[in-house]
Amino acid sequence: IEEWLRDASNENEWNGDFMTAKLVGKAAVELTPDDLVMAKEFLRTKFLVGLVQRTEESVDRFDTYFGWTGKANREQCKAEYVRTPVNKNEHQAVENGSEAWNMLAAVNTYDLQLYAYAMQLFDEQAAMFPNLPKSIPIYQQPPPPPLPVEQQLPPVIPQEQPVGVSIPPPPPVEQQVQQEPMT
Repeated sequence: IEEWLRDASNENEWNGDFMTAKLVGKAAVELTPDDLVMAKEFLRTKFLVGLVQRTEESVDRFDTYFGWTGKANREQCKAEYVRTPVNKNEHQAVENGSEAWNMLAAVNTYDLQLYAYAMQLFDEQAAMFPNLPKSIPIYQQPPPPPLPVEQQLPPVIPQEQPVGVSIPPPPPVEQQVQQEPMT
């Protein structure tokens, strides 16, 4: 992994902070702390967050929000594709504190902060779904530890609160469109 990171950085193939860069439409090497603020605002106002670590709960939220709860084969799909990881690939573990870990953290400072914010949003968005049970995380992997103080970016506080449109709550169950089950 370390060798790939060294080669990738020399060839400019991959510069880290992929998600933050994509959300703000910039190359990773051009990102600033203000871009992280903008990416967080996009997440807050435009996304219903789901987490792999809490896949079943995330899928239940998507089903409820989009009105997919009445599908006849919903439980079968959840059993086949949600509760049984079908796209799970084994990778060499990167040990916390190792050279590879530190190299990855160094080139993903914005994405690590964005991920921590996405986990916070996931918990906040639970209020939109008061009737859904909380699932047990499928993968018991803790979030990455914070960066050492010397690598952390200073907090960016916008001059004024950004104005955005929050994701509206899903319609009440009785107003949701009932669709015919797919065959």
